[in-house]
Amino acid sequence: YEEKVEEVAMFGEASASLAGFFNNSTVDVLQADKWFTDSGTTSQEMLELLNYGVTAIVNGSKMKEQPDTILMPYEDFRVVSTQRNSDSSDVTVLEYFLRTNPYITSIEPINQLDKDNSSLSTNRMVVYKRDPQKVQLHIPQPLELFPPQQRGLEFIVPAHARVGGVAIYFPKSVIYVQNN
Repeated sequence: YEEKVEEVAMFGEASASLAGFFNNSTVDVLQADKWFTDSGTTSQEMLELLNYGVTAIVNGSKMKEQPDTILMPYEDFRVVSTQRNSDSSDVTVLEYFLRTNPYITSIEPINQLDKDNSSLSTNRMVVYKRDPQKVQLHIPQPLELFPPQQRGLEFIVPAHARVGGVAIYFPKSVIYVQNN
């Protein structure tokens, strides 16, 4: 049950026409020329890439929307959290970005945003405001287990649940940034 709810929350359910949070067609997709794991990507380019989605949301909404969270693949997170911001600094790109960006308070690794661990064709970052007024996973009927029933030499535990999918109430408050 938990795995299925997570799958529906992240990538939806095509047979029921439910979109997920990571592949919603109402959310704009920005294509990046460089990516964190590309060889030769500098710290400055990584900072620009982290700011790319944030700036697009803030400018696109005339500052009405202000994202506070970035979700990114683990490998990309590992790169920005270990690469120094400059040769003369012991601060990483991630630390510097979180300290200087006025909006983002959290950057989290999510395995399912890696193209190798999901149905995505390329690695993707999700920039959004973590707020239930912006995005919600609807679960109208949580998992309910009924009393066990004996059938032959085994016991069956009937259960039922319903998942309504992800609702993004303000699609312009979320943006996807992905590698070309």
